[in-house]
Amino acid sequence: MFFPFILPLKITCFVVFAGMVATVIAVTRRGGSRRKSLDTAALAGAILFVPLCIAIGLIVNAVRYGEFGYATAEGTHDPHIELPEEATEITLHKYGSGHALRFHVEQGALERWMDTVYEERRSHGAGVWLQPFTREETPSDPEFVPVRVDPDFERYGWRVPEDTILYKGSRAGNGAGYDVWYSPGTGTAFVFAAYW
Repeated sequence: MFFPFILPLKITCFVVFAGMVATVIAVTRRGGSRRKSLDTAALAGAILFVPLCIAIGLIVNAVRYGEFGYATAEGTHDPHIELPEEATEITLHKYGSGHALRFHVEQGALERWMDTVYEERRSHGAGVWLQPFTREETPSDPEFVPVRVDPDFERYGWRVPEDTILYKGSRAGNGAGYDVWYSPGTGTAFVFAAYW
């Protein structure tokens, strides 16, 4: 929940502390009172902390959130982004509490990857909430109805094919987890992930 605020907060604390130390050193070298310069620097740091934190947050968020493109899965270096190694033509829309992905991959590779993700989490004791991916609907069912895709995908301008299959992923008690939509006809996968 507070993940997007941690990095700007850490940077702001460092900047304010460094500013206080630099102010005390500069004033002391010019013959000023160390105590008075520390008091002044602390007051300035307290007054400027929130506006500085907001400004740093805006700068950091402009770099780490938004739309990103990758040719292969090797290009993604974010621990929150999980992809099959075989994924190509990756488009990522990342924001503070989750992300949306579109990529191309063969269905067999996608299903093997989902099994691997489940097994890795299970072996690391991910908790009782962990469940394998479940396939919600299959095109071979006589009463198949195309899956209603999350409205966020439409917001990104992604056209979702009619033959889309939904694989429901596990959900933690706090809502974290992800689902995968896959079109066997186009080999396109869509992921909507939320983290807390």
